[in-house]
Amino acid sequence: MTVIEDERQKVERLQEGRSEETERELKQQIAAYLEAQKQIVEREAKALIEALKTENNQLKTESNQFQQKISKQTKSLISVSGNVSGSVAIYAPINQHRENREEAAKIERLSKQCRQLEDEIAAARQISAETQLRQLNELRSLTKEIIDELRQMLTELQHQQQQQPAVEEHLQGKYINSLLLVV
Repeated sequence: MTVIEDERQKVERLQEGRSEETERELKQQIAAYLEAQKQIVEREAKALIEALKTENNQLKTESNQFQQKISKQTKSLISVSGNVSGSVAIYAPINQHRENREEAAKIERLSKQCRQLEDEIAAARQISAETQLRQLNELRSLTKEIIDELRQMLTELQHQQQQQPAVEEHLQGKYINSLLLVV
């Protein structure tokens, strides 16, 4: 009976050693997985931030171009107004009436174009702000989800680590009971 008992003890020790090794490997794999996930999230967040910066810079450039266009048209409008004033004094009263109407129509068209450009700039700014806000909210949501997943995994890992001593005590109790039964 001692040979059987010795063999049983050897088998139990081997099984305990294997389960500890398996548990260590599992913990290492989980830690490596979590680290890899963290790095992926960080890279994605950086890429998204860079994309937002690029889009923001593009919108700023477009806005500046619109503002320059408005400025040029305003200068042109001022020049036209000056030309109209100078023309009035030179031409005869009959031509004045016709030219005034043409110049007034031209001024009206230029004013309308200025207002349209101002509206386009305002719309572009609003779209840019909404897009940036939406992307920022998406990034925050994604980051929060990942953090929640990492917390859950860490909690599970801690729970497993806390249960390990109880399993070992249970196995030791079985070993002592087996010895008592043999004796």
